[in-house]
Amino acid sequence: MREWIKTWRGGAVGGFNAASGGSQSVADPKAQSVTAAGSPAITPPKKRPSPVSVRFSAEERALLEKLAAGQPLSAYIKQCVLAKK
Repeated sequence: MREWIKTWRGGAVGGFNAASGGSQSVADPKAQSVTAAGSPAITPPKKRPSPVSVRFSAEERALLEKLAAGQPLSAYIKQCVLAKK
């Protein structure tokens, strides 16, 4: 149990420490993290930024659809907003 606590606190990499006979060191970039149960640790996926949401009135949307001329609205709006002037 103490070895696991040291590992959890960052005292060793990969669930091993010198006291338990492990040979991996903290500086080893190839070392794989291991949970207390001995299975590889799962790293959480990188979080993407939240999308931007804009509400339009019925009249505004109709105008946008007319101006977009068949192009998807999101692509048209993105093109207008990010256009170099």
